[in-house]
Formats: sequence, structure tokens, C-alpha cells
Amino acid sequence: MLSKEVVELSKQHSIIRDIFEYGMKRAKEVGAENVFDFSIGNPSVPAPKEIDETALAEYYLNQKENPSFLNLFIVPTRFCNFDCVYCYEEHKPLYMNRDTQNKILQFIEKQLPRYSGLIVTWFGGEPTVALNVVEYLSIQIKKICSDLNKPYYAAINTNGYELTSEVMERFLSYNIRYFQICVDGTKATHEKHRKHIKNADSYDKIISNLVDIKNNIRRGFKIVIRTNVTKEILNVMDEYIDILYECFGGDDRFWYYWEIAKDHGGDRVKEISDNLLPDESEFIKYVIKASKLGMKFDFNQFVEPGGFVCALYPRNYWLIDYNGDVQKCTVSFDDEDVKLGMMNGTKMEIDERALARWMYLSKEKCMECSIYPACGGASCPFGEHDKCKIKDCNHFREIFNNIVMMNYYNRKEFENICMI
Repeated sequence: MLSKEVVELSKQHSIIRDIFEYGMKRAKEVGAENVFDFSIGNPSVPAPKEIDETALAEYYLNQKENPSFLNLFIVPTRFCNFDCVYCYEEHKPLYMNRDTQNKILQFIEKQLPRYSGLIVTWFGGEPTVALNVVEYLSIQIKKICSDLNKPYYAAINTNGYELTSEVMERFLSYNIRYFQICVDGTKATHEKHRKHIKNADSYDKIISNLVDIKNNIRRGFKIVIRTNVTKEILNVMDEYIDILYECFGGDDRFWYYWEIAKDHGGDRVKEISDNLLPDESEFIKYVIKASKLGMKFDFNQFVEPGGFVCALYPRNYWLIDYNGDVQKCTVSFDDEDVKLGMMNGTKMEIDERALARWMYLSKEKCMECSIYPACGGASCPFGEHDKCKIKDCNHFREIFNNIVMMNYYNRKEFENICMI
């Protein structure tokens, strides 16, 4: 006879049951042979024999390792006009000089003919406080790509404080079309987490800039408003969603990405150590609420094969620091262990042994892992190093599983809306 506890447990909501029931429903619609129930989180249900997941994972990882485009993450300055509580960087007033800029241009001009095209991501520090560097390089890079008849795409990670409509128009003319901008909840939580070093108008200025861009720029772009969620922000999520919807609702150029704020090192994050969330599970319901309003979240990229691989892991992806140093990690700028070499005119002088530590990772421990097809054992290559703060792969498995759940519920709610 079943205990009362088991009976009560069977009455509770079950994600696995939901997935199973959805699979049965789809089987009736498209045929059982077209529905593969891998029962996420249930290792007792094997994948069909005709699917060799390991081989597929290796194939997709190989595609990631050897992309046809040259990808450069360029740091024009280490300086930032913000003092964010969870930031791991030391914001030194260090800027890329013209000699280093020209070495980058020489490298691109010499090496780009080997590739299908070029993608540049502007990183920092805060790139917009080194606008002269970004503009000089962008103009020259665009000309080089045009002369070589190669496609050129660009993105920028910015706090948005200096991103006026005028600056935005200039960026668009330089082929910078993708923007990631952080807004941390309401004005009160944002100003607490993401302070300007001098002014007290961080939130108002960013929101004003974005609304101005929305209303006055008709050209195509994609702005992803990122939120680093803490317990405090979780408490104001309803109000925050209302603000975002009122300001940007109905404009498909604005997307959203929410992730828990993490301790990546540094002294500042200690101020909010008690305010950090253990995982993303607590804000899934808010993703669903926002999605019902038509707000767009792009989590699918992470659950696709190879989608959870570190952005700088692939062979043709390089981060070029303000001084010409070349490395593979955005989290440990001043760590000699992550430095791979330096720019030297038309080529990079790379220490191959140092590079091997990033590119050739042991996969034996990954063969039994449920998310191996997504991360390929390379979700964080720096995790293999002694100084990495996040040692346990469970951290990435938790993130992945929560993203799967957010995708699942997001899609289910969308289908329910369409049926009404």
C-alpha cells in the first residue's frame, strides 16, 4: 500500500510528466516514430539506438572548433565609467594605442583571405569611452573587408550610458548591428548594482537612450537587454517586466537575456554575496510572464548542439587586449596563465603549448554527461585551470537544465496562446 507521502507526491506538478504528456500528444499528431522522448533528467530512458549522440556531439563540436569566419574580440580600453558590484575587472585607464590598432589591421588584411568573412565583437572595459579607437578600427576594417569582398559583421557589449541616437547611427554605419546592454531591474536595484563612477543617473540615462533609439532609428539592429538577476531584482520582477513592456513592447529589435549574477572573482562582489541566487529556477515563471506579453528571449542557442561551448573556445576566435596581448578568456585579463601571445604585424605570435591547454581538453569525464552534445566538454575551458572559481561542471548542468525548462514552458505557453 502506498504511503500518504507518496500519494501526495503523485498529485504534485511534475516537469517530467508534462514532457511525457506533451510527447504523447505530439505522437498522435505526427506519429510516434517522429517523437524521441529522451526524458530530460531521467537517465534510465536511453536514446534510440539509431542515434549516436557521441558522434553527433563530436561533429558539432568540430564545426565549432573550426569555423569558417575569423572572429576577433577587441578590447579598446580597460577603463569603464561604471563600478558594478559583481564586476571582476580592474578598471584601469589603459587605452589601445595607434601602433596596436595598426597591427590588428595588418593582421586582418593578411589573414582574412583564408576565411569566409570577419566578425568583430567590441569588449571592455567599456568600449564607448574609447570611441575614437572603435571608430578608427571600424572604418578601416570595413574598407578592408570591402576590398577583399568579404562579409563583415560586428557586435558590442556596452553599458549603454554613452549610446545616444547619434552614436547608435554611427555604429550602424560601421556594421555594428548587435548590442548587449545591461539593465538590472528597476531604478533602485539598477543604481545599487550598476553605479556610474561620478553621476547618479545610470538607470535614467540608459533607459532614455534606448527609448530614443527605439523611437527615432528605423534601421535594423538587435539590442539584447541583459539582466544579472539577484534576490533583490527577483523581488521587483513584476514591476520590471511592466517597465520593459511599456518602453519596448512591440518592437522586435529588442530582445532579453536574464541570468543569475555570479561570483567571478574580485572584491566588489563580496558586497552582494548574500544576495546571489543559487540558480535560475526561481525566475522561470517571470520568463513565462514576459513571453506572454510578446517579449523575446533567445535561449535556444544554448540547447542546440554545440550551443553551450565557450564563445572564445573555437580555433579562429581570439581576444585582443588593449596592449596587443592575445588570449582566450574575458574573465581573467591579468592572469599570465591565460595569455597566449601577442600581435606582431601581420601575424599573431602564439605559444602553441599554452593554446593546447585551451583547445585539447580531456573528454573522458564527459562521455556519460547528459549535456555533452551541447557543451562538448568546452563550456568553460578555463575550468581546467587551477585559478578558475567555478570548478564543478554541475554548475553548467544546472544552468542548462533550467534553460531547457524555460524553453519548454515558453513554447508551451506560446502554443496555448495560439490555441485561444
